[in-house]
Amino acid sequence: MKKYCLTPFKSFSQIRVKFRYKERINQVSALMRDQMDHPLDRAIYWIEHVIWYKGAPHLRTASRKLWLYQRGLLDVTFILFISCLLACFVFFRLCRSVFVFTTMKSFVHNEPKKKLT
Repeated sequence: MKKYCLTPFKSFSQIRVKFRYKERINQVSALMRDQMDHPLDRAIYWIEHVIWYKGAPHLRTASRKLWLYQRGLLDVTFILFISCLLACFVFFRLCRSVFVFTTMKSFVHNEPKKKLT
C-alpha cells in the first residue's frame, strides 16, 4: 500500500529521474512537432479563409439551425420518458389483472355449493 501513497514531491522526482518517463515524453513531443507546416501559418490560413468567404457559413455547425428542444435532445428524452411510463403502466395493469384473477379464483373455490331443490 505504501507504493501508492507517495507524496507529490517524490512522484515528481521519480518522473524527473527515471529514463523511461523521459523517453516517453520525447516520443510524444516528437509526434506533436511532426507537422507539415507551422501552426502559425495554419492559423493565418484559416483566418484568411474566413475573411475571404465572408464568415465561412459552410464551416458553421448545422446545429445552429435546430430548434432549442432538438439541440438539447428534449424530444428524444420526452419520447423515452413516455415509453418508460407506458411500459410501467402496462406492467402494473398486467400485475393487477393477474392478482385479481388469482384472488377471484380462490373466492370461487371457497364458496359453499348451493343445493339444487
